[in-house]
Amino acid sequence: MFSLQANVRANCGLRQRGDLGQGHCGFAMTVDQAGAAFFKGQSLTLDTMMIGRSEELDFTSTAAFGIVGVVVERPLLHSLWERMYQRPAAAWLAQQVVVAVQPGMRAAVRALHMEALQRVAERP
Repeated sequence: MFSLQANVRANCGLRQRGDLGQGHCGFAMTVDQAGAAFFKGQSLTLDTMMIGRSEELDFTSTAAFGIVGVVVERPLLHSLWERMYQRPAAAWLAQQVVVAVQPGMRAAVRALHMEALQRVAERP
């Protein structure tokens, strides 16, 4: 179900370009952010989430930055989406976007990310 889970912390500024494999979709949030950070040229804050395809990634951050995320196989995501919403997956999932997370949901979404990471760590 999950292709990759990440909990990354950086103590220096970085720029990452590349991909996490073909046919996947990622969901990631910052957990620490002391300065500016960008995903595909879009500004990140502690109240945003990065969502989108795993190809042609472009991520930039300053020092003292932390991120947590999950990468899911796109066919699985589309199947779940169709079951939940009774319609095909949204076209914007094929893009790379930064979306606002409601303040009340921010902690819950981060906790779900961390719980998924913990479960994977317990069952290698």
